[in-house]
Amino acid sequence: MTYHSGTRIIIALASTLAFIPGCIFTQSSSSGSDGADDGSDGASASASAGDSGELDPGALDECPGDATPAQRRDAVVIAQEYGDSVHEMIACGMLQVALVGAIVEGIVDAIAAGTNDATPDGWSFDDGVYRTAGNGATMETRFYLAQDTSFGHAGDLVEHNLFLVDSYLVGAVLVVDLVDGVSEIQYASHGPLVELMGFGAAPPNPLPVDYTDLEQIQRRLGALDFETRIDLDDRREHATVVYHVDTPRMSAGALLDGEAMVLGLQSATAERSDLGQSLLVDRWDLHFVEHGSLTGTVDTHVEGGPLPFAAQFVWADSGYPEIELACAN
Repeated sequence: MTYHSGTRIIIALASTLAFIPGCIFTQSSSSGSDGADDGSDGASASASAGDSGELDPGALDECPGDATPAQRRDAVVIAQEYGDSVHEMIACGMLQVALVGAIVEGIVDAIAAGTNDATPDGWSFDDGVYRTAGNGATMETRFYLAQDTSFGHAGDLVEHNLFLVDSYLVGAVLVVDLVDGVSEIQYASHGPLVELMGFGAAPPNPLPVDYTDLEQIQRRLGALDFETRIDLDDRREHATVVYHVDTPRMSAGALLDGEAMVLGLQSATAERSDLGQSLLVDRWDLHFVEHGSLTGTVDTHVEGGPLPFAAQFVWADSGYPEIELACAN
């Protein structure tokens, strides 16, 4: 919208970010070239979780034990559902991109729009922690100073709400003079986070700004570090998958510039009670890529049920993993 006052215009910009109101959401099944690997040498079997059809248990034919073909097919379902569940980490990653993007870009947009709150849909704030939850998943994100300020040192938690314009400049309004081509931010008083804008602890009022200054604000906010905890209790058709993941501290700008976000494992298991199965993680090396995919490898083994086996999940900048099965050691 544009508000006229003589030759002066207050320009309000609409944010173009789209937010997902929860980490777990329904997606249609994928199909296409990422299907089963027909090049198996008989020692292993691989398939793309999420593809139509069942995970081929052929690699387990020579495993010790007396499990029938039907029992083997049933036994590997826990691996299929585990891969499908980890796929939901992409939704969590996109939520993270939306959150940091809203701080880097949303505050400037909110000032231009004359609004105070740039909080993304589905997120709440309390005591320095941003939270969202939905369908068995919860995410908590904290932001930290990247350099010393008058109100804190590098590495300190940012306790004030980064999504409120009043945290920077109270009552801020962006005004553009079309005659002189000059723009400025008028405001009532300084907020506690005003230094994060890059104009010092006591910027002038009104504050002259141009496009370079607005980009500087975005760069300064992008320098903030963040870390996130993701907890998921995902009840699939046959198995229940539970995991807790922490992202090591990284800068908001780095994520938006395409740097992969490490998904650090605290714990991850899958249980299938009707077969008495447990899937346990032996190695976890997984990253989220900001354009919406995963990369890395997760090694697991399954205990109990008709037969024990090992399952390796490999994501190659993909949504669903290739799964390789092998007899238990």
